[in-house]
Amino acid sequence: GKEAYWEHEQNILLRTMTDEDFAKKENLSVEFVKEKARSINSKLLVERSKRVRPGLDNKCLTSWNALMISAYVEAYKSFQQEQYLNNAIELANSILKNLQKEDGTLLHVWTNGQAKTPAFLDSYAFLAEAFISLYEASGNESWLNDSRALTDKAIELFFDENSGLFYYTASDSEKLIARKKETQDNVIPASNSAMCKVLFRLSRHCENEKYEHLSNRLLSSVLPQINYASGYSNWLQAYLWQAFPFYEIVITGKESEAIRSDFQKQFLPNTLISASTIESGLPLFANRFGTNSAIYVCTGKMCFAPLTKMEDALPLLK
Repeated sequence: GKEAYWEHEQNILLRTMTDEDFAKKENLSVEFVKEKARSINSKLLVERSKRVRPGLDNKCLTSWNALMISAYVEAYKSFQQEQYLNNAIELANSILKNLQKEDGTLLHVWTNGQAKTPAFLDSYAFLAEAFISLYEASGNESWLNDSRALTDKAIELFFDENSGLFYYTASDSEKLIARKKETQDNVIPASNSAMCKVLFRLSRHCENEKYEHLSNRLLSSVLPQINYASGYSNWLQAYLWQAFPFYEIVITGKESEAIRSDFQKQFLPNTLISASTIESGLPLFANRFGTNSAIYVCTGKMCFAPLTKMEDALPLLK
């Protein structure tokens, strides 16, 4: 039938009813139907074993695993299941251990117990982005430091001063006839749009004007060529951060972790969250530690008076 049609005049098998419904219709016992199905499947498996098995793709890509870290963190923020955050941290540590060299550069792929091939820009961009997410979700500043180190290495190896964009391949990699620049978002974001967002968020966390300048250059270079949203969706997210007010939510004090969790359950797209229970050297925390927990909402170099409850802060994020 039409529903089962696949391609080349071939159909696939689709079930239209459960074992229970089929047994009732044919006046059979459910046990008989299930046993018959097991018998048929065992014969089919014998025949299938005679065919050449499909090839196995067992490579682990740094860039795709970095995207998985970010996905784990998003799931943790929404559902507050600790296992999601633990999975993200374990995966991040595994990448640093197995796919980062002593000089800070990344390798592209792990396969058959071995890491090889210098990484491309997407590995640096997606991993730096994942580390920022890990920092915001956990409060562990080492992830922010790792993100900054990766970003600096990416600038060193991939940035083209003339165009204001990043090359996809590193300056010290195999010499190619032409080094491409990846700008269009697809099912996976373009590495340049990911770098644009990384630089923007780092510029806010670290109050770093160089990062802000580079992020602006990236966006300015691509904005004129945006002619359809689906090909530039990640760029447009970065554009929204600049076109509308962007908020830094800074939380300090012994209750900061619980308050941060409450914020992260909300949908707050034009925000970053930075929380710490102890004194921190990061610029966002300067002169913001007191006796009690406090919530600081800042935008455009201006901060509202400190608050103690998330419910009081949410109306400010408009």
